[in-house]
Amino acid sequence: RFTLEPALSRAVTEAFVRLYREGLIYRATRLISWCVQCRTALSDLEVDAQENASGELFDFAYPVEGGGEIVVSTTRPETMLGDTAIAVHPDDPRYKHLVGKHVVHPILGRRFPIIADAQLVDMAFGTGAVKVTPAHDPNDFATGKRHGLVEINLLNLDGTMNDAAGPFAGMERFAARKAVKAKLEELGLTRGTKANPMTRPLCFRCGTVVEPLISTQWFVKTEPLAKPAIEAVERGDTTIVPDYWTKTYFHWMRNIQDWCISRQLWWGHSIPAYYCGHDHVTVSAETPQACAECGDRGLRRDEDVLDTWFSSALWPFSTLGWPGDTADLRRFYP
Repeated sequence: RFTLEPALSRAVTEAFVRLYREGLIYRATRLISWCVQCRTALSDLEVDAQENASGELFDFAYPVEGGGEIVVSTTRPETMLGDTAIAVHPDDPRYKHLVGKHVVHPILGRRFPIIADAQLVDMAFGTGAVKVTPAHDPNDFATGKRHGLVEINLLNLDGTMNDAAGPFAGMERFAARKAVKAKLEELGLTRGTKANPMTRPLCFRCGTVVEPLISTQWFVKTEPLAKPAIEAVERGDTTIVPDYWTKTYFHWMRNIQDWCISRQLWWGHSIPAYYCGHDHVTVSAETPQACAECGDRGLRRDEDVLDTWFSSALWPFSTLGWPGDTADLRRFYP
């Protein structure tokens, strides 16, 4: 069977529409994994982890308003251009007197707060003070939501720095890294470096280093789907063989994140979503004549396609005729 033949495309569209109407598919602006070479969003499972990659922990100082400084550690110095807070542990005696004060960005001049956050900060790692870049790191993104921090996107989709990067705008991201380090050195703010083995995220398709990026995408809500799967194993209805994989199964299912399913690729199943001039969304299995919310007839279809695994997951029963009622489907899925 060909992936894009009409019968299978019908199944993909039907599954998307049903899940959307059940509240299990949604569109949101969130931090996602972005490949600057393929120019598309990726799911978590499409990001390969390069273990023990050679990295550097770079320390530099932020001037504190009123005098003094606070030193932070980073493996990605270029992202300091998007910092909107410095986080310390609330129990760290080295920094308690600084919580609530502000630092001044040494390159861009803006001021932002020093905050206390026990979830983000490990007092024993680095200097115990963490630069927070909500638009370019998953942990920082969550921290930003907890504290209401500004999110500053620094990257164009091709991996070059955008206008928010100030004097480094237009530079390729790794060239910007070197330039930012040189600028901090020039300002007398470098406080040392050391080797830091790290896990480097790579695109499964082209091997390019993946960037965390805030983007508007489509997602599948996974927690309501994972819950019955967890309960089935807990009750003994489903048995994992061999048994020692059960712990891994529970860890995966209990920590699963919502699945980013939209892709900015040329080939794939189209997303059955349409937008009017007011940016209202109409999701429909058939091409709608007007916006379901305001009646606007000037609709445009979503240009993205679905993750190939969205259609692959339907393969066992879409090839048997689902969503139609067929003898094969009744036989193998009674």
